[in-house]
Amino acid sequence: MIGVTTFLDNIYENKHLKDPIFSVYIRQKDKDDYAGEYLFGDYDKSKFEGELTWVPLHTPKFWEIMLDGVSFSVEGVGKEEMDIGGPAILDTGTTLIVMNEKQATEFHRGIPSAENSEIYGWIMPCNTEQIVPGNLSFTIGGVDFSVPVKNLVREPVKGLDGWCFSAVTSGASNFIILGDVFLRSNYVVFDRG
Repeated sequence: MIGVTTFLDNIYENKHLKDPIFSVYIRQKDKDDYAGEYLFGDYDKSKFEGELTWVPLHTPKFWEIMLDGVSFSVEGVGKEEMDIGGPAILDTGTTLIVMNEKQATEFHRGIPSAENSEIYGWIMPCNTEQIVPGNLSFTIGGVDFSVPVKNLVREPVKGLDGWCFSAVTSGASNFIILGDVFLRSNYVVFDRG
């Protein structure tokens, strides 16, 4: 809603934060049931290696950035570029990676046996990590951000032995949504300033 003060704006304006930023760290649950954190006003350098890559917003609405491209890096084979790019949003409220139909078809072209089932949507062999060992790379601001192939395989499809739901799906949208599947593999800082 336009004109509404957000939680982050409110706590920053009331001097409760050092900077108008928040960082997102999402992981698989560990033995203590810890799956990540949101950190308001700062970021935790112990949660990532190297330096942060700061990317300008393409459109401030929805934290929209420009996705330069997507590629598969398959161990022992090399890197295959895909014809996928354009506006993308980073969304903690979306579990999957959502692309338009053409982009999702292009993405799944790189996964042997993947198919768009009329009943289940995009599905792939549950052993895709063994078939295509490697990483999916999203190039943003000239830098590659990886998602392991194992994170692209979701829960098994009931009644289809050996088949699992894909973590990349299609939807009617003018932008790609990089949800938790992407965020789980990358430490992300949102800079409201």
